[in-house]
Order: sequence, then C-alpha cells, then structure tokens
Amino acid sequence: MISPLLPTTQAEAGYKYDLTMELVPTQCLKNDAGTRDVELSQCPLAPHSEGQTLTCDFQIWTRPWLHITRLISQHCQPHNPDPCPRGTAASLPPQD
Repeated sequence: MISPLLPTTQAEAGYKYDLTMELVPTQCLKNDAGTRDVELSQCPLAPHSEGQTLTCDFQIWTRPWLHITRLISQHCQPHNPDPCPRGTAASLPPQD
C-alpha cells in the first residue's frame, strides 16, 4: 500500500468504512515469516513494478464488539495519477 486516499466511515448496526487506496507490488510477502513484522515502508518495490500501481476502492463493514469484519466490495483499476489528462478540455465543445 502506498497511501489511503479517501477514507470515510459510517455508523450503522456496526461501522462501514469506504477506503480508496493506492497499491503497488513489493518484495515482502504477506505469509513470509521473515517479513511478517516488517514495516511496509521498509519493503522494497518488486522488480519491474513500475506502472503496476492500482487505485482500489474497498467497502468494509465491522462490528468490533462481536469480532466480525467483512469485506463488502472491492474494485481496483490501473492508477491514473492525472485524473484530467492533457487534451481533455480541448476535446470539449465550445461554450456559447
């Protein structure tokens, strides 16, 4: 994970979290005993990971007092660092 972008929360019959995060592959494996307790900032990027950054939206619902946490939805797409690419404004029709 690089950084959370748009975290929000909502209280219902539990708590619902909407998270938008940037993810990038690293050399630290989740189940590798040697890297299990390594701080994420200490994990080097995986070789050839340039251009593999994803922007992901997650929806998580939890009832911590019952020890219940559920991933409701997830959607990932290639990261676009410029949400308004060059030329977009030029392709719009002229305003009167």
